[in-house]
Amino acid sequence: MLGHTLHELIFIRICIFFLQYPIITYASALAVCLLGPKLGSPDPRWTAAALWVVGFMFVELAYALFVWTPYKIRLGEAAKHPAPLSPAARRALFERCMATVPNPELYLRGWFLGSEIKDIRRDNVHEFLLWAFFDEGAEDNPTSSEVEEQVGRYISRTEQLLGRSFEDGRGPAQSLRLTFDDIETKYRSFWWYVMMTVVDAGTHVLLVFNGFEYYAQSREDTLAVFPPRIQQLAAQRRSSTGLSYWHRPHQQSDRLPIIFFHGIGIGLWVYVRFLAEISASKFRGEGQVGVIALEILPISFRLTKPPLGKDAFLKQFTEILDRHSWDKFVLVSHSYGSVLTTHVLRCPELQARIPRAVLIDPVSILLHLPDVAFNFTRRQPKRANEWQLWYFASTDPGVAHCLGRHFFWRENVIWAEELAGHHPELENAVRTDGSTSDGRTATRKITVCLSGQDLIVDSHAVAKYLADGKSSDPACAQGEGKQGRRNAAGVTGLGSEHRHSAGSDIDVLWFPSRDHGQVFDSVQDRGRIVDVVREYCEK
Repeated sequence: MLGHTLHELIFIRICIFFLQYPIITYASALAVCLLGPKLGSPDPRWTAAALWVVGFMFVELAYALFVWTPYKIRLGEAAKHPAPLSPAARRALFERCMATVPNPELYLRGWFLGSEIKDIRRDNVHEFLLWAFFDEGAEDNPTSSEVEEQVGRYISRTEQLLGRSFEDGRGPAQSLRLTFDDIETKYRSFWWYVMMTVVDAGTHVLLVFNGFEYYAQSREDTLAVFPPRIQQLAAQRRSSTGLSYWHRPHQQSDRLPIIFFHGIGIGLWVYVRFLAEISASKFRGEGQVGVIALEILPISFRLTKPPLGKDAFLKQFTEILDRHSWDKFVLVSHSYGSVLTTHVLRCPELQARIPRAVLIDPVSILLHLPDVAFNFTRRQPKRANEWQLWYFASTDPGVAHCLGRHFFWRENVIWAEELAGHHPELENAVRTDGSTSDGRTATRKITVCLSGQDLIVDSHAVAKYLADGKSSDPACAQGEGKQGRRNAAGVTGLGSEHRHSAGSDIDVLWFPSRDHGQVFDSVQDRGRIVDVVREYCEK
């Protein structure tokens, strides 16, 4: 992730300009080729260069017509929301969310794109709550009287937290409804995907060099990916599922293997050194720790099929585990990978197989706060890192489609007690010696790594929440969070060390000067995370 310097801002704006408007480059190059013979001596190379430029223009046009445009049309399809919650479960979720809101006014303003509180009236809040907790739109068919009654109670509860009543009617404020709102994308040149192909090939070579084996998707799924992946077509091993992944054999029976879920970006490119380091042995002659790193192509700057739904993902992930006979493992995830972590930790068949986990820059903790949705999809960029996020991630068509039509916050949010393994079904099976009925401990070791300058996640609010670990308004008890990059508050006593949060049984590894994802760029910071993962691998 870039920083905040002027030269970085100029650099990223130039890159975006030429990728978004390739016609400028083509026209300029063609003009030079045509004017060259007139300004200098005639040379047949000018004509050859002009023909090359025209050829590239036709390639760009074909890509725009037959690849980009059809994919962009698909972005207009409506989201298919998960099954609705029962009234009791919905009310419990609402109360839990409200109990962990640091500042009710900033929370509401964040979901209404920074609107003044006076512009947010009862009908506006009604519309927002219908989306947030019912997956319904006010413009849909009339809601039932039961739903209207529930929404009315939620509005009253919100007014109670605010300490004021909403004015009747509708104000000028517009709420953020991620799965209902139009998806914003920006054009990117055919050459962007050429660069992705080169980086993808480089990633493949480096992972093979580090002892990883590649399991490709089926040939049918391979042909549905743009740009085409040569390594998939020539792969000797194929996954039995729709997920491609990298596997490093596990050779240490006294240690746990590792599962890794990556975040939004250029696939596994930025994680190559990290994956090599966590799988290496601390001592010579002991062999290597096994690693499986999934490839989540819909969030890897490629045009693909829609991402797997929760149930389909869990089914295919379980098949991968069973294929390699991994009963227990350490789960490590970064950024968007924490969403998949949520699904796995909530799965009754899988949660007991994960005694330890490490979440790096997680987006799924306190996901009901507006920061992640606003900062990733609605914030107008100003600084270099914000422009980088906006163009190369937020408006990438694959990423935008994934977030705008397949990202359901209530499926993806996770709470402190779920992370630590305090599930009701486990608690009921706990014996007097602290173990479950099948011999597994009911408490999971968890480390959450947070970046103090995170431009996506309100890491300060997350750290405060984990430090308390209770469901009774921990954030309110300890001060305001940023809520859409506002009122950043430090975590008292939380420096750059590994800190244990006694309230939630969760350790917090704090990187005060790092932005989202920057820990992987620093040898020292990355080493601290590697040490935690290696420690967790010890049985």
